[in-house]
Amino acid sequence: MMNAYLPKKLLSAVAFCVALTLSPVDAAVRPPRMKYELITLPNGLTIVLSPDDSTPIVHVEVWYHVGSKDEKTGRTGFAHLFEHMMFKGSKNVEPEEHASMLASIGGQSNAYTNDDATVFWQTVPSQYLPLVLWMEADRMATLRIDKTTFVNEREVVKEERRLRVDNQPFGRLSEILYDTFYTVSPYKHTTIGSMKDLDAASVEDVRDFHNTFYVPHNATIAIVGDFDMVQAKELVTKYFGRVPKSDRVITREYPREKPSTSERRVTVNEAWPLPAVIVAYPITYDGNPDSYPLHLTSKILSDGDSSRIYQSLVYEKGIALSAFGG
Repeated sequence: MMNAYLPKKLLSAVAFCVALTLSPVDAAVRPPRMKYELITLPNGLTIVLSPDDSTPIVHVEVWYHVGSKDEKTGRTGFAHLFEHMMFKGSKNVEPEEHASMLASIGGQSNAYTNDDATVFWQTVPSQYLPLVLWMEADRMATLRIDKTTFVNEREVVKEERRLRVDNQPFGRLSEILYDTFYTVSPYKHTTIGSMKDLDAASVEDVRDFHNTFYVPHNATIAIVGDFDMVQAKELVTKYFGRVPKSDRVITREYPREKPSTSERRVTVNEAWPLPAVIVAYPITYDGNPDSYPLHLTSKILSDGDSSRIYQSLVYEKGIALSAFGG
């Protein structure tokens, strides 16, 4: 925090430095390009290697390219279900042992699911990279999928839905928004899935989903941090090279939304403590040149208490208790 009693000369110097930072010349400065190497194993698994020895840690992410958009009608919530089941043991790792073992060596780990991917990550002291890769390969190849595990985790996911969606004020707003905004897109349903679909699922259904999508040729592993490139290549080949190649063909044919030509509006009467309004606009995909200024505009307009929308609706006009976007 800047001291209000700093000498004027120093304040002027600070202001001058800021002016230099914002000058057009510096706008052309770019951070150094990230160095990385991309390799693909015979079973189709893609590995991204990016060494950085600035700190003695290594970060590993395993991306399975499957999210809620890949779920069939009537079988929603499977990708999120597998986020949970992947911690319930494999041939050589007991249930919950993956996370507890990493915690015991001073590491951190977690996972998340979205519309497009299911991601498992861990950050550990660099000497434990072999352990991380071995455990990830073990659950990729030999995940336990039995009826008891499935039923138990299904109940966990259902309870999570009750806690975060069904029993929360405004908890269903996202579902209502997606269902209204999209007509045929697989993004029409949310990642959490529906109670009806989860109840209707069988262990055979989830096993088939797993055998289709949680396979080497549908995964990417990113390894970033303090590691030796030669050793890392040897490790991924040693552990993941033994994961059998899948003969399943993954079809990526999704219904395409037609351009919206008119406003869609829905009013929902729920026993919520206060009224709420959501306004959504279709924009282009991430990676399109137009997406970058759109993301920046979103940050300026609606990210945090200092954003334009929050300042206007909450502080200046006093017509809202909260306002945000994304």
